[in-house]
Amino acid sequence: LLETLDNTEIAVHDSGQRLTSLMFYEGGAGSNRITIGRDMGGGWGTVSNLVLNGSVGVGTKLPNARLSVVAPGANELGGSAKSTALLVSAGTLGNTAGNELSLASIGFFSGNNSYLGVRAYRTVNGGDWGSTSIGLGMDVDNTVRAGASLWLHASTNVGIGTATPAAKLEVAGDFIRKIVMKTGLGPSDGIDNGRIVSRTLAFTKRYPDTAIRIFYCDNLRVNGDNSAARWEIRVDGATVPGGALIADKYGNNGNRHDPTTVFGYATGVSAGAHEIQIWVGPIPGWGLDAYTGWLDSRWTIEAQEVWL
Repeated sequence: LLETLDNTEIAVHDSGQRLTSLMFYEGGAGSNRITIGRDMGGGWGTVSNLVLNGSVGVGTKLPNARLSVVAPGANELGGSAKSTALLVSAGTLGNTAGNELSLASIGFFSGNNSYLGVRAYRTVNGGDWGSTSIGLGMDVDNTVRAGASLWLHASTNVGIGTATPAAKLEVAGDFIRKIVMKTGLGPSDGIDNGRIVSRTLAFTKRYPDTAIRIFYCDNLRVNGDNSAARWEIRVDGATVPGGALIADKYGNNGNRHDPTTVFGYATGVSAGAHEIQIWVGPIPGWGLDAYTGWLDSRWTIEAQEVWL
């Protein structure tokens, strides 16, 4: 037993140079401490590496990870899903909806104390994990979630700004989605049977099992009595595998140009780069005199990859 006085330091030196030190500090109730690398002069000084061959427990005698930190009143966490490198046990989440438990804070100072706050949240009354969410939020000074927050719910749903998402992804507030779009003022095209080359949209599909939501708007015409034409949205020149996206137009007199919208979902399209094209052709049994566009009327093709 080594008896030390207040503020006593045990140091390791090499030729008169301190390599590291172990210091006992007695400062009254609640402030006693042992520090490693403390300099008796009041600064930390140059400290060599501290190497531990084993596990370290803070608040626990039997750490289940290389570093295990257990809050006062909490128990060491078990289970095989946990990390064996770093483990933090913050305690028990209450059973009442709205109960929260702060798990960890990682932060910085930039005029305010800002933290990435990790929190557990009870979404509805309950006592098991099925009624919980784990959230990441931007905490500032004394305000929890002063900035954005992201929540992972036990239901496998994800919420942005909401701890109780009702869908695979739910966003509380405005949500801006990205689409691919091409539009123009003309040209008009009098082809009756074939591709409308000017109406083409390049699109890259990321996943093989998604659909492409396609919107096409143009000015279309069939001329003459009992005449008809079929406009079709194709991908790379072919009818989409999941079912044709077509608009049939019939005329029984006159030469009418009408605004038309075609909307649908292209399924069965592989991942990769594609062209979304507009084609026109005859309908068997009917006369054909088709026209796409009129003077400088606007046309638009929009596409977005979606999960169905």
